[in-house]
Amino acid sequence: MDESTHQNPKRIKDSSERRWEDLPVNCLVAIFLRLGLDDMTLSIPFVCKFWHEASLDPTCWKVLDFRVNNPSQGSSFSERFKHEYHVNNYTFRGFLKFVANRSHRLATKMILPVGRLPISDMAYICKE
Repeated sequence: MDESTHQNPKRIKDSSERRWEDLPVNCLVAIFLRLGLDDMTLSIPFVCKFWHEASLDPTCWKVLDFRVNNPSQGSSFSERFKHEYHVNNYTFRGFLKFVANRSHRLATKMILPVGRLPISDMAYICKE
């Protein structure tokens, strides 16, 4: 009997399932471009290894909009960041360094929260 005409139903089902790993990375990066810093730092990297690796693409970090969440120390965002990344201390300057590293200095636009940044953090941003 010809095996090609009598395939295992389980095998057919498995081959028709779609997996995120099969999606080209550039398509996933294009999706990630539409997400905010909160999702890019606190959600996407923890979904799976493939998403984590795709989230490291510097293209995902070209526009850094800090207005979406409150990234200041003591906020719910900072508390969640400390929990997810297993750090004891959180500072906005440290978070700036984190996203600057992710962008590989390719960020083209940074939108800052009004009136929440010390001059020292603004000076750091200008240097980076």
